[in-house]
Amino acid sequence: MADQEPIALLLLQECARADAAARLVTAVRALHGPSRTAPIVLLTEAEAKTDPKSSSVDAAIPIHCPADHAARELEQWRPVSLEPTRRIAGILGPGPIAGMIERLGVRLEAAMGMLAQERIDQGEAHRLAGLCGTLGFAQAHAAWLDLSLGEATSLAEARRTTRLTLAAIARGL
Repeated sequence: MADQEPIALLLLQECARADAAARLVTAVRALHGPSRTAPIVLLTEAEAKTDPKSSSVDAAIPIHCPADHAARELEQWRPVSLEPTRRIAGILGPGPIAGMIERLGVRLEAAMGMLAQERIDQGEAHRLAGLCGTLGFAQAHAAWLDLSLGEATSLAEARRTTRLTLAAIARGL
Protein backbone atom coordinates (compact mmCIF):
# COMPACT_ATOMS: atom_id res chain seq x y z
CA MET A 1 0.00 0.00 0.00
CA ALA A 2 2.99 2.32 0.48
CA ASP A 3 3.44 2.84 -3.28
CA GLN A 4 -0.25 3.63 -3.87
CA GLU A 5 -1.96 6.99 -3.73
CA PRO A 6 -3.33 7.70 -0.25
CA ILE A 7 -7.07 7.68 0.31
CA ALA A 8 -8.38 11.19 -0.37
CA LEU A 9 -11.87 10.71 1.07
CA LEU A 10 -13.57 7.72 2.63
CA LEU A 11 -17.33 7.47 2.11
CA LEU A 12 -19.12 5.06 4.42
CA GLN A 13 -22.73 4.07 4.06
CA GLU A 14 -24.48 3.61 7.36
CA CYS A 15 -25.68 0.06 7.75
CA ALA A 16 -27.68 -1.97 10.24
CA ARG A 17 -24.42 -3.01 11.88
CA ALA A 18 -23.05 0.27 13.16
CA ASP A 19 -20.16 -1.57 14.79
CA ALA A 20 -18.87 -2.57 11.34
CA ALA A 21 -18.58 1.08 10.28
CA ALA A 22 -16.99 1.98 13.61
CA ARG A 23 -14.39 -0.78 13.19
CA LEU A 24 -13.56 0.46 9.69
CA VAL A 25 -13.15 4.03 10.93
CA THR A 26 -10.89 2.82 13.75
CA ALA A 27 -8.84 0.76 11.29
CA VAL A 28 -8.33 3.71 8.92
CA ARG A 29 -7.28 6.03 11.77
CA ALA A 30 -4.81 3.37 12.96
CA LEU A 31 -3.02 3.10 9.58
CA HIS A 32 0.66 4.10 9.50
CA GLY A 33 0.56 6.24 6.42
CA PRO A 34 -1.07 9.22 4.80
CA SER A 35 -4.46 7.50 4.43
CA ARG A 36 -5.01 7.65 8.21
CA THR A 37 -5.70 11.38 7.94
CA ALA A 38 -8.31 11.08 5.16
CA PRO A 39 -11.64 12.73 5.84
CA ILE A 40 -14.40 10.22 6.60
CA VAL A 41 -17.95 11.05 5.50
CA LEU A 42 -20.90 8.90 6.55
CA LEU A 43 -23.86 8.49 4.22
CA THR A 44 -26.76 8.03 6.60
CA GLU A 45 -30.45 7.15 6.46
CA ALA A 46 -31.38 9.78 9.02
CA GLU A 47 -30.82 13.50 9.26
CA ALA A 48 -27.61 13.30 11.25
CA LYS A 49 -25.09 15.58 12.79
CA THR A 50 -21.68 14.24 13.65
CA ASP A 51 -20.61 14.51 17.25
CA PRO A 52 -16.88 15.25 17.27
CA LYS A 53 -16.69 14.16 20.91
CA SER A 54 -17.76 10.60 20.17
CA SER A 55 -17.04 10.05 16.49
CA SER A 56 -14.10 9.78 14.16
CA VAL A 57 -16.46 10.55 11.29
CA ASP A 58 -15.90 14.05 9.97
CA ALA A 59 -19.33 14.62 8.42
CA ALA A 60 -22.66 12.95 7.77
CA ILE A 61 -24.79 13.37 4.67
CA PRO A 62 -28.37 12.08 4.56
CA ILE A 63 -28.81 9.61 1.69
CA HIS A 64 -32.30 10.87 0.90
CA CYS A 65 -31.37 14.54 0.53
CA PRO A 66 -31.60 16.20 -2.90
CA ALA A 67 -28.69 15.35 -5.19
CA ASP A 68 -27.54 18.97 -5.48
CA HIS A 69 -27.38 19.23 -1.68
CA ALA A 70 -25.31 16.04 -1.45
CA ALA A 71 -23.01 17.31 -4.21
CA ARG A 72 -22.45 20.60 -2.33
CA GLU A 73 -21.73 18.71 0.88
CA LEU A 74 -19.22 16.44 -0.85
CA GLU A 75 -17.61 19.39 -2.64
CA GLN A 76 -16.59 20.75 0.76
CA TRP A 77 -14.35 17.70 1.17
CA ARG A 78 -12.35 18.24 -2.04
CA PRO A 79 -8.64 17.71 -1.25
CA VAL A 80 -6.65 20.84 -0.48
CA SER A 81 -4.23 21.85 -3.22
CA LEU A 82 -0.56 21.75 -2.34
CA GLU A 83 0.33 24.14 -5.17
CA PRO A 84 0.68 27.25 -2.95
CA THR A 85 2.90 25.29 -0.57
CA ARG A 86 5.01 24.01 -3.47
CA ARG A 87 5.52 27.58 -4.68
CA ILE A 88 6.69 28.61 -1.22
CA ALA A 89 9.05 25.61 -1.15
CA GLY A 90 10.36 26.72 -4.54
CA ILE A 91 11.27 30.10 -3.11
CA LEU A 92 12.62 29.08 0.31
CA GLY A 93 13.82 25.59 -0.50
CA PRO A 94 12.13 22.29 0.28
CA GLY A 95 14.23 21.51 3.39
CA PRO A 96 13.07 24.34 5.66
CA ILE A 97 9.49 24.11 4.42
CA ALA A 98 9.33 20.33 4.93
CA GLY A 99 10.31 20.76 8.58
CA MET A 100 7.78 23.51 9.10
CA ILE A 101 5.04 21.46 7.48
CA GLU A 102 5.89 18.44 9.60
CA ARG A 103 5.69 20.52 12.79
CA LEU A 104 2.43 22.10 11.61
CA GLY A 105 1.00 18.59 11.13
CA VAL A 106 1.89 17.66 14.71
CA ARG A 107 0.27 20.83 16.04
CA LEU A 108 -2.84 20.33 13.90
CA GLU A 109 -3.20 16.75 15.17
CA ALA A 110 -3.17 18.12 18.72
CA ALA A 111 -5.60 20.84 17.68
CA MET A 112 -8.07 18.22 16.43
CA GLY A 113 -8.22 16.93 20.00
CA MET A 114 -8.80 20.46 21.24
CA LEU A 115 -11.60 20.94 18.70
CA ALA A 116 -13.21 17.63 19.66
CA GLN A 117 -13.49 18.93 23.22
CA GLU A 118 -14.75 22.29 21.92
CA ARG A 119 -11.95 23.87 23.92
CA ILE A 120 -10.21 26.74 22.17
CA ASP A 121 -6.91 28.28 23.21
CA GLN A 122 -7.11 31.58 21.35
CA GLY A 123 -3.34 32.06 21.45
CA GLU A 124 -2.71 28.65 19.89
CA ALA A 125 -5.50 29.29 17.37
CA HIS A 126 -3.74 32.52 16.37
CA ARG A 127 -0.39 30.73 16.01
CA LEU A 128 -2.01 27.98 13.91
CA ALA A 129 -3.66 30.61 11.71
CA GLY A 130 -0.28 32.21 11.11
CA LEU A 131 1.46 28.93 10.35
CA CYS A 132 -1.30 27.75 8.02
CA GLY A 133 -1.25 31.08 6.16
CA THR A 134 2.55 31.14 5.91
CA LEU A 135 2.62 27.62 4.47
CA GLY A 136 -0.15 28.20 1.91
CA PHE A 137 -3.16 26.58 3.59
CA ALA A 138 -5.58 29.50 3.13
CA GLN A 139 -8.81 27.80 4.25
CA ALA A 140 -7.28 26.52 7.48
CA HIS A 141 -5.70 29.94 8.03
CA ALA A 142 -9.12 31.64 7.79
CA ALA A 143 -10.85 29.14 10.09
CA TRP A 144 -8.16 29.31 12.78
CA LEU A 145 -8.03 33.09 12.55
CA ASP A 146 -11.80 33.23 13.17
CA LEU A 147 -11.38 30.97 16.21
CA SER A 148 -8.53 33.13 17.50
CA LEU A 149 -10.88 36.11 17.34
CA GLY A 150 -13.51 34.32 19.42
CA GLU A 151 -15.80 33.10 16.63
CA ALA A 152 -16.95 29.85 18.26
CA THR A 153 -19.34 29.30 15.33
CA SER A 154 -16.23 28.48 13.27
CA LEU A 155 -15.60 25.19 15.12
CA ALA A 156 -17.09 23.02 12.36
CA GLU A 157 -15.16 24.89 9.69
CA ALA A 158 -11.94 24.56 11.69
CA ARG A 159 -12.52 20.80 12.03
CA ARG A 160 -13.18 20.43 8.30
CA THR A 161 -10.24 22.53 7.11
CA THR A 162 -7.89 21.00 9.66
CA ARG A 163 -8.80 17.47 8.53
CA LEU A 164 -8.27 18.49 4.88
CA THR A 165 -4.96 20.20 5.71
CA LEU A 166 -3.73 17.14 7.62
CA ALA A 167 -4.62 14.96 4.61
CA ALA A 168 -2.73 17.35 2.31
CA ILE A 169 0.30 17.34 4.61
CA ALA A 170 0.22 13.55 4.66
CA ARG A 171 0.27 13.49 0.83
CA GLY A 172 3.53 15.48 0.97
CA LEU A 173 5.07 17.95 -1.43
